[in-house]
Amino acid sequence: MSAEHRPTPKLDALLARLGARLRRSVWLHGLGSAALVAGAWVVFMYVADRVLELPGPIRVFHLALLVAGTGLVLVRTLVKNRSALPGRDGLALLAQRALTPEEAADDLFVGAVQLPRRVEPDAPAAALVARVVQDAEALTDRADLTRVTEPGGPRIRAALGAAAVLGAGAALAVEPSMARIFGARLLGANVPWPRETTLVVEVPGAASGVSVDDSDPEVIRVRAARGTDVPVFVRAEGVVPDVVTLRFEESGATLDVPRGGPESFRTVVPSVQDDLTVRVTGGDDDRGVPRIEVQVLQPPDLAAIAFLVTPPAYSGLEPTHAADVTSVRALAGSSVEVHVAPDPPGARGVARTFPDDAEIALADGTFPVDDPEGADGNGVRPTLPSLRFERTVVDSLRFRFELVDASGLKNPDPALFGIEVFEDAGPEVLLLSPTRTDRAVVAGSAVPLRALVRDDLGVGSIELEVYDGITEDRLSVEPLENARLAEAPRAGTRDAALAARVVEVDGLHPSEPLGEGSVVVLRVAATDGRVPEPNRTESAPISLRIVSRDSYLQRQRDALRLQAETLGRLRDRLDDADATVADLVAATLGDEAEPPGGGVLGAAQNEARRVQGDVASLTRELADIAQGHVFSRIDERSGALEQRLVELTSNPDVRGFSPTVWSTLGAELEAGRLGAPQAAGDLVRLVALGLEGSGERAEAWVEALGRARAAGDDLEAARGALGDAQAGIQRVRESLDALSAQLGEWDSMQSIQARARDILNSSKNLAERLKRRAEGK
Repeated sequence: MSAEHRPTPKLDALLARLGARLRRSVWLHGLGSAALVAGAWVVFMYVADRVLELPGPIRVFHLALLVAGTGLVLVRTLVKNRSALPGRDGLALLAQRALTPEEAADDLFVGAVQLPRRVEPDAPAAALVARVVQDAEALTDRADLTRVTEPGGPRIRAALGAAAVLGAGAALAVEPSMARIFGARLLGANVPWPRETTLVVEVPGAASGVSVDDSDPEVIRVRAARGTDVPVFVRAEGVVPDVVTLRFEESGATLDVPRGGPESFRTVVPSVQDDLTVRVTGGDDDRGVPRIEVQVLQPPDLAAIAFLVTPPAYSGLEPTHAADVTSVRALAGSSVEVHVAPDPPGARGVARTFPDDAEIALADGTFPVDDPEGADGNGVRPTLPSLRFERTVVDSLRFRFELVDASGLKNPDPALFGIEVFEDAGPEVLLLSPTRTDRAVVAGSAVPLRALVRDDLGVGSIELEVYDGITEDRLSVEPLENARLAEAPRAGTRDAALAARVVEVDGLHPSEPLGEGSVVVLRVAATDGRVPEPNRTESAPISLRIVSRDSYLQRQRDALRLQAETLGRLRDRLDDADATVADLVAATLGDEAEPPGGGVLGAAQNEARRVQGDVASLTRELADIAQGHVFSRIDERSGALEQRLVELTSNPDVRGFSPTVWSTLGAELEAGRLGAPQAAGDLVRLVALGLEGSGERAEAWVEALGRARAAGDDLEAARGALGDAQAGIQRVRESLDALSAQLGEWDSMQSIQARARDILNSSKNLAERLKRRAEGK
């Protein structure tokens, strides 16, 4: 049945409206979806390229995705949906659902569309078909197509698509120049985006010791020695960011560099050890161009170093060779030759001093070998080319070697070497006698002078200088005979000498005799062998004041009285020590006896040592008084004693107070081999008594207390040792009592003699006055 003869015009119009609605929804949905995808993707491509500055292939790939994606969406949402639109029968079925459920139950629209095609007009069922068609026509006015169509979704999709397209277009239209750049970049052109910030990256080469190739605008190639610090300089053009960031591609680490100037940023990549790639970003310049590619190379280095030190001839020192050390010591004036073996052998360089930054040229040489085992079978030592410099050193020197190999590579952070120069120290002059540098002497007396001179290299001359103590004029200079010591007396001293002389007081002034009140000053001056100008050292001045014999004896008597007071205090301490030991002995007796504690015994032993030392100090004071009296020659019978004292102290081994010397004098005096000196002999005997008290007797006391401490819980051993200690104390007391008695006798005798001299002088004065009166008459 043709469309012109269809008996359902109203139903046909209804179906036409429904088909139009469906087609419109399909078009809105398909085109809206495609527009939404295309607009959103265009915005994404624009933003991604502006932010990331994508490479050309990625941009072209994005464009291909735009075309392919839009086409795919059109096919899936428009083409496929259009092909799936229903025909007349499907529209009738869909329209049937536009009725109410009661009205749609008979499917009149479907029957009105299908039955006329299937039932002939003259068939018995034609009347029934006509009735169905008539009823369907009547229902068309009651069909509500909104029940089967939903135009809101397609319209929303179309609106979103339109918004996406309009948004993308507006974004591009705001900056037409950006849109043109975007379009060109989509087609693969490398047109750069304009930026607020542009970073200019540089790696200084000349000053930093690295080789830089910046001919490629995309890459800065750096060749650096291992351990070198690679400097990076960044200049910001446009908007200057607060920081720029260094990104290390190999490790993924980053380093923020703060601003170092108005538009600049400076930093260093410290001590590079491996190849690395660095990109610099900051602000909106995140291109990382140019990137920095660092190639780490093996730098030149020192394979060996040697110092040859030749001391000045006057020193008598042997030349020395030192290898593989960082510094050497050299005497001022030494010639020092420094050799370095570079690695690789062809490297060149200079030595640079520190901190004055002076340059020392290096000459070619042969590395010195000081290894007998390094020779081959023919006795030939291997040779190694070296770089060398030679210098006569006066001051200490610190330096480093700056090497460059054939490729221009420098050694980074070279080690610091040094030559420590020490001066030839002046001689040391130590007065051994007299022990006091301010002395009272009498006319006609002598002063025993002994001086020890030590030097680090060699003792030169030793002289005695005499000065007037009042006018400070130099009266005379005389050489002093000296005896070289076989061994240096201490570390750091290579030569030592002992000078000795008995200085006659009457011969100190060359033109006139010295009288009471005169003062002369003695100095011992010594030089060493330094060239060209020897070092010179003077001893402490020895001031000699000439006094009368009575004044000298009075001073001597006062000194002995002072020693007597000291002796009295020592005897009191000895009594206390004896009481302490007695208490310790008592503790070891009886039923509740127990060995003394180690602390108590230790305190007792320490006190014993202190008493022994104080007695020895008293003895030294007595020896000084006795020596002064012997050389004062007041005792006319002390000549043999003086001569023997000079003989005993001439031994180079005797450098100070010697108990052996004084014990020998005391023994020979008692044996009658030194004549019959009076006061001088008595003073020597005092010294002998002091030696007796501070020597073996005191040592036995100390040793016994030590044995008591060592006895521990052995009560019998402790009691026996404490008994020995008591015996030792008693023997020391005997010596001190004898010494005290002798000092008392001496003081009494001297008082009597002084009284006699006073009476004699008074008689002489009275006789003189009487004589002058008689002559006046």
